Formats: sequence, structure tokens, C-alpha cells
Amino acid sequence: MAQSSPLNYAWKYVGDAGISAGEADYTSLAFNPSDGEPYISYCDGNHNWRLTILRFDGTKWVNVGNAGFSGTNAYYPSLAFSSAGVPYVAYSKGPNTLRATVMKFDGTNWVYVGNASFSAGEADYTSLAFNHQRSRTHHSKDHPAQNNSGYIQPAARHLRGEANQQ
Repeated sequence: MAQSSPLNYAWKYVGDAGISAGEADYTSLAFNPSDGEPYISYCDGNHNWRLTILRFDGTKWVNVGNAGFSGTNAYYPSLAFSSAGVPYVAYSKGPNTLRATVMKFDGTNWVYVGNASFSAGEADYTSLAFNHQRSRTHHSKDHPAQNNSGYIQPAARHLRGEANQQ
């Protein structure tokens, strides 16, 4: 009987190597809980550092909506899924204010969740997660401002959607 060992494992490409058309910065990988498909978000050098999100359809990587959909420079994307399989992305909206922004894919387009640039100040290294026990709550961690001592004060925020939102 053959036994498997971690020493026998090897990394393999999912689809072709080099899936972006150009430079890809600040990548975020997540798996859709509905079908297990991997998605990747990144700041797309071919689209003036705007967000692009791809999904692997079992054969190749395909765009989810339009490439470079964020409208302005984006930094530090964090990709997550609702329990219904709807992709959301949080990011710092550039190029000047770097405020936290969250968007979701409505099946055709990426649309804002709440207001764009909702944080009180700069929001570096955004992180988005869903509590799948209460899937209507979105969390984004941001760093709104320095206090009087010069230290950054992190904050966590949540946005509750309407009962009929996914």
C-alpha cells in the first residue's frame, strides 16, 4: 500500500502561468463557498493600478466584470465571499486619500457597498471577512488617523445590509 507524504507534494499551476496581462500588485486569493472556484484580485499595472478580479472556470482564468473596474488607483485589496457566493472586495481607494472602499459584484458590474471612501482617514492594508453565521455583515479594518501621540489608531467597522441583500 502506497503512503502519501508531504515530501511527495509539489506546487502546480492552476491554469496557465502568468495569468495577468501585465504587472499584478497586492494580490488577494479567495475561494467561492458556493462552487469552490478560486478568485484572485490584484492592482492591475495594465489598467493604471485599478482593480481586476479573475476567477478560474476549471480551464482558464476569466475576468469577473471589467478589468480595471475600480475607476481610480486601488491598493491593498482583500477579497471575500458572502455565504451566497457573492464576491466582495475591500481596498484603499487612491491615488491621494487612500480611504477604505468596499465593492461587490452584482452579476454584471462591480458596485459600491455603502459609500466609496467611507473611512475617516487613510486605510492601509484593508481586510474583509464574512461571519457566515450572520452573512449580512461586512467588516473592514482601517487606520483612520494618528492620535495626538503620533500613533496610528486602528479601527474595525461593519456595515449591515438589508435583509434581501446577498
